[in-house]
Amino acid sequence: MSSPHRGRNHRASNVGVSTNQPLRDRILAGLIDQGHGREACAAYLGLTDEQLMSRIVHLDLPTPAERPMRVGHGAHAWDVTAIRQLIDFWIRDLTTSRIAAHLGRSPSGVRSKARWLGLYKRARNSLLNLLPLFPGIDIEPRRHQLVWTDELERWLADRWFSFQHHKALAADLSSKLGFEVSPSTIASKAHRLELPRRDPDFLLQDYKPEYRARHSRLLPKMYERRCKIRGRLFWSTGATFTSEEAKAQSNYRSLCAGVSDHGMAAIH
Repeated sequence: MSSPHRGRNHRASNVGVSTNQPLRDRILAGLIDQGHGREACAAYLGLTDEQLMSRIVHLDLPTPAERPMRVGHGAHAWDVTAIRQLIDFWIRDLTTSRIAAHLGRSPSGVRSKARWLGLYKRARNSLLNLLPLFPGIDIEPRRHQLVWTDELERWLADRWFSFQHHKALAADLSSKLGFEVSPSTIASKAHRLELPRRDPDFLLQDYKPEYRARHSRLLPKMYERRCKIRGRLFWSTGATFTSEEAKAQSNYRSLCAGVSDHGMAAIH
């Protein structure tokens, strides 16, 4: 059971989260997050093992397990070439249906393989039915992308516990970053951080540090944790170090299978 723990100390706080890092790095983070082995990660990205490990160290990502790469068999198996084509079409924002047509597969099959690879989600309004003749040219300026660092997550949590309304919080963050952040983005991030529900009757437009102590009686006592599985911050009322988001992942269920009570205590 040593391999699931390999490199956990190197897990970044934003594995698979940062949306402004180079696309190849987001693909690599997704592959590792899905539990793909070292050989597979290198093959899918067209890297040597040395290049792969250099990039992993640079990004502070967990080291993939040293397991043999799965090789599909049969007429419709996904080989390395097909997977590399899927990744290439994915980062070039081709629609799923067009990717399926190019690869001779069904759209559902493409979506399933994309999930299996851990490919990042794409905005529907940015997808293309045809690839541009000159992919190096940006026809439209790219939208600003929000990168959730530990500092920003703690900033959000502090204001959340101070009962600032999520719409006012979004406005303040927009001013802080210099581009618009929507209230739904704030609410979604608060949910992923497992911040508590708040009574809407007590929500405030302004933020003041003293509000946190003033309203502490309205919320349970919570502690900042870093998830041992995903490496991300979250807040918990107990001593757990595994986020609810991590518990929903297939690799967590695999990790727990056959683990002793003592081992489970170490995971949590």
